[in-house]
Amino acid sequence: MTCAANKDTAVVHVVPYFRRLVNNEMQTRWGDRDDGVDSEIELAASDYATLVFTDPAKDRGKSFEWAMEWLGRIGVREYNPVTLFMISAYWKMQFITVAKVLSQVQVLQSE
Repeated sequence: MTCAANKDTAVVHVVPYFRRLVNNEMQTRWGDRDDGVDSEIELAASDYATLVFTDPAKDRGKSFEWAMEWLGRIGVREYNPVTLFMISAYWKMQFITVAKVLSQVQVLQSE
């Protein structure tokens, strides 16, 4: 969304509301405080980008490593390559779906 804001000034107005929604969800679901939420989101986005934008031909193990590290952060030890691949593939498909939807959304300026 922040990349879209750089391209379309109408999106800039949406970002604070979206950030507030995310912050509220993180507080409600996991008890995260405001002061760390933005940095956690940035870290998660960076980590997610590594998964999505790493060329599988150049780093064949990324899907497995990413899922293993991601699960490990919440205390889950998973070593089954099929399970690890399915988790990574699911999150890659989520990105593709969101990217398609966002490419079709037109943000209108309120008057």
